[in-house]
Amino acid sequence: MSQVTINGIDIAIFGVILTKDSYSNLFAYPTRKEPLSNKWQDEDGADVDLSDPVFEARTFKLSFYSYPNANLYGFFELLMSEGYKTFQFVSIDLQMKLRYKSEPSRNLYTGGDTFELQFIDDFPMSFFQSFETFEETGVNRMLPKQPNFKIDGLEFSEYGIGIIKGSNDYKNPALKDQLTLIYETVSGQTYNVGTVKKESGNIVIKCWILASNIQSLKNKYVLFFNKIASESERILDTDNHEYTCYYKSASDFKLYRDSETIALTFSLNFVEVSRKKKEGIEFWAIEYDFVVS
Repeated sequence: MSQVTINGIDIAIFGVILTKDSYSNLFAYPTRKEPLSNKWQDEDGADVDLSDPVFEARTFKLSFYSYPNANLYGFFELLMSEGYKTFQFVSIDLQMKLRYKSEPSRNLYTGGDTFELQFIDDFPMSFFQSFETFEETGVNRMLPKQPNFKIDGLEFSEYGIGIIKGSNDYKNPALKDQLTLIYETVSGQTYNVGTVKKESGNIVIKCWILASNIQSLKNKYVLFFNKIASESERILDTDNHEYTCYYKSASDFKLYRDSETIALTFSLNFVEVSRKKKEGIEFWAIEYDFVVS
């Protein structure tokens, strides 16, 4: 069976195969384009328009192995011809239109070569908008209950998402620059220390999805990301705080498979608007980072 086809052509006929570690990159959720915002020097954070979320094109790398006597000329001739190329990744049942950008690296060996290619996905939301999600019964029993972690009032585990257990890393916020006066005839400067306001900050959470098959994994993945990346702010509950925030990006995608399960780990990056503690609401810019224990 074909592993990967390009415009219906099995790349194996060129003596080329896709390496297993490349599949992780295909799952990278696109980064949100910077929304319209106003940053007032006399207020914490920013006023952000989240009514119509749009996303950046995706750029990612795929690694290939070529056997001795491979027809690399024919392979690159196909990639570098006009028009978008329709890639079909058979083992994960995923299709996307890509265009070739460059070859960042190549390693030559006696038994064959490895090379890394960069591709652009100009239609980053096509898969998420076209995938038909379905209701699963009992699929979240594979996950431990983590009642302290919720998004808009629902536990992450309700979406089939687990939080990688670890420690919390709090950072002090960056402060907004205030009125500064600089005189050519005087050393130093005069700064308004009477106003202290904080920049917006980031919340980083490391997550994982566990499923029994690739269709179930994609279903959980699409349902979850379509929720967190939708319009308006999200309410994120963690161990000690409740954050008002919005999705910015995701990174560090890694796909794992064995004979019975398939897992995907990744990091979520939210932009924080505010955080709520027992004594009230504070506008703090922090990074909330879960690391593998």
